[in-house]
Amino acid sequence: MWGLKNVMVINDEAHHCYREKPEAEDEEKELKGDDKKEAKQNRKAARLWISGHEAVKRNLGITRVIDLSATPFFLSGSGYVEGTLFPWTMSDFSLMDAIECGIVKLPLFP
Repeated sequence: MWGLKNVMVINDEAHHCYREKPEAEDEEKELKGDDKKEAKQNRKAARLWISGHEAVKRNLGITRVIDLSATPFFLSGSGYVEGTLFPWTMSDFSLMDAIECGIVKLPLFP
């Protein structure tokens, strides 16, 4: 496939890409309504994303993965405490700091 080997992966919106804890199903039982639905969607997206990495690694090899995210923490449904920073986070420049510095636009809520 195009002679690609040992690629570097750059994950944008990396807060959607993590390996969930096996106990994540237990956490979902405690959630209700929209929170339960959102947690299920988060887990599905995380599984899909990480499965893609595993396929690339199997077929091409991965030398390095760089995660970029404005929210580098676990989402509900991950099996981890929601809002806990990823343990591999090297720098946490908060969204509020980025807004105040003019790096990003002010989020608009409908």
